[in-house]
Amino acid sequence: MIIAFWLMIIAAAFVLGVFIGRWLFKKNCHADCGHVHQKSATIDGLQLDVMQSQLAEAKALAASQAKSVFLTNISHEIRTPIHAVLGQLQLLEQTSLSNDQFQYLHQARQSSRVLLDLLGNLLDYSRIEAGRLSLENTSIDLHDTVDRLRLSLFAMAVNKGLSLTVGIDPLVPRYVKGDSLRLTQVLMNLVGNAIKFTPAGKVEILLSASAGGEPVEVLFEVVDTGVGIAPEALTRIFEDFSQAESGTTRKFGGSGLGLAIASKLVQMMGGKLSVDSEKGVGTRFYFSIPFEAGKEHEIVQPVDMAARFDIDLNDCCALKGMKILLTEDDPSVQEMTLLLLEQQGAMVEQAFNGVQAVELMNSGKVFDVILMDLQMPDMDGNEATRIIRKVQPSIPIIAMTANVLEEDRQRAFAAGMCDFLIKPIDIRELVQTLRHHGLSEFKTTEADPATRTKVENVRLEDIASPAGFDLQPALQRMNNQPKIYLATAKRFIDTIEEVRSDLVGALDQGDFAFASRLFHRIKGSALMLGATELGEYARDIREIIENGEKLQSPDKVAEKLTELVNISTDNLKLISSQLRQLQNG
Repeated sequence: MIIAFWLMIIAAAFVLGVFIGRWLFKKNCHADCGHVHQKSATIDGLQLDVMQSQLAEAKALAASQAKSVFLTNISHEIRTPIHAVLGQLQLLEQTSLSNDQFQYLHQARQSSRVLLDLLGNLLDYSRIEAGRLSLENTSIDLHDTVDRLRLSLFAMAVNKGLSLTVGIDPLVPRYVKGDSLRLTQVLMNLVGNAIKFTPAGKVEILLSASAGGEPVEVLFEVVDTGVGIAPEALTRIFEDFSQAESGTTRKFGGSGLGLAIASKLVQMMGGKLSVDSEKGVGTRFYFSIPFEAGKEHEIVQPVDMAARFDIDLNDCCALKGMKILLTEDDPSVQEMTLLLLEQQGAMVEQAFNGVQAVELMNSGKVFDVILMDLQMPDMDGNEATRIIRKVQPSIPIIAMTANVLEEDRQRAFAAGMCDFLIKPIDIRELVQTLRHHGLSEFKTTEADPATRTKVENVRLEDIASPAGFDLQPALQRMNNQPKIYLATAKRFIDTIEEVRSDLVGALDQGDFAFASRLFHRIKGSALMLGATELGEYARDIREIIENGEKLQSPDKVAEKLTELVNISTDNLKLISSQLRQLQNG
């Protein structure tokens, strides 16, 4: 139920973001293009038409870029609850489980990881419209792809009392060349919809092919015994934001965007998504894709993300001997990351902006790896990286950011960074990435068992989240270590009053640029500590400012902020007291 709730929140947030961004994009484009057509109809001269056309294209490009920035912000907020789901699953894994329960947990964790990856693909909707999305063409195991899909959705079907089966014709080749992730995305949408709209009966995934010839046309069918679709709705079922009928959204949920994405992806793969349906009987979605033959030895096995980060952090020596320059402007994030790295044996030096990072590198100090935040005052992470690369061309520099669009990643790599971590960062992912890039510079040393420091083992699940808090995922991000949470909370409590005072002053003086930076700082620190109500309020007000909208009542904003800061501070003190009691316990 918890996972389902978060997925509903994620879907709603994403759809709202895409809908608003797309509306703004079309509004600008249509207004500009209509303006151009009216003038070109009344004013003679080819040169003027060309100039007007170029102006319209430039404005359309600006609108597209604005939409990308908007989607970046929405994406950041969506990823946080996904990480919360993963944190809860990791906590559940530490409890006593039966074999069946462990299998359910494993499937849920895999599905959550897939969801985290597919979030980026959903954001590719705008890239599909712009023709900037490309498909992979590598050898894949078609049978295994469909079987994995069935496993990930099996529990969902069983919970509704449905039968979910796969039927693959013997003529369907096992190894083909295609894009497994995009194919899975299409089938995930179709099968997920079939389960959602089928109150009783069964859902079938069928694959068939005709004999001979290459490429081989493989027919995919998803058939259900569900509620069916009215004839008048079939003509618009693949349109953006379309639902089968007006009451569907309220009864079943959903954005009406999934089928539009699936249809476009199928078209890119050389097919056409079609549908047959009878109201009250069921629905059949189907499409054919031409596949070239693949080779078994060329297949890259899917990565188990959980296994990838399966590092034993209890021994506290995963980064022993590594020298790290940590560049981060938020004191609370800086504190937490510092403690996590030092707890794993790293030697860490801190810089609070790009200027300090450059000065440290120019001072002659030697580091194995640099962790670089992107958005910082005075000098951002990309600019600092470009300068450092002139004197240190080979040192690994790893980005740490909440920006997730491909454009952000490409800018970081173009500046000279070698990897890209998205906040909030899982400690295992951070350690694994540091080891991957830093092992050529240093050798990890196994700690002496006599001097090895164990991670604290206390029953953190006994601490309930106060109102406005989501505590357990925050603890999980800190490797379930009370010492780190206590230090981070103390830093927040010690500094938040000064930040709040500066922010109230900025609002009073109308300095909204400075206020936006302070809201950004509060948002990051609060969400990291699990203070969701304060963090989300800071996020919402910052978005209003960044979107160029006027704050109607800055004094009321300051009053509400003060109230939430006081409540959050009191709750952090209560949580800290409970953590100390458990430690001493």
